[in-house]
Amino acid sequence: MSLNIITKPLSKKGSYLILLRPPNLDVGHWTAVYNGEYFDSMGEGPPRKYGIKRYNSKQYQGTYGDYCGPFCLLWLYSKQHNQPNIFKKMKDLNLTILE
Repeated sequence: MSLNIITKPLSKKGSYLILLRPPNLDVGHWTAVYNGEYFDSMGEGPPRKYGIKRYNSKQYQGTYGDYCGPFCLLWLYSKQHNQPNIFKKMKDLNLTILE
């Protein structure tokens, strides 16, 4: 589902795979929601219009990485199959680039 399609808070039950994409671009950033919990591989919070308070703050993906889709699918799998340990061994990639 694309961000511009969501016009009201999401249901607290269910799984969603959401593409955050500005209307004028062909690329975007994948995020996911499972039973009222938001996941962004960059560790960002959800857009306010989702009506979601719980989210991960850990950055799993590097700033210039393009693996957000696979991370979202893995996160949804871990939630749907009660496998929280999948992400516990992953490192925080909250990197700072110095110029």
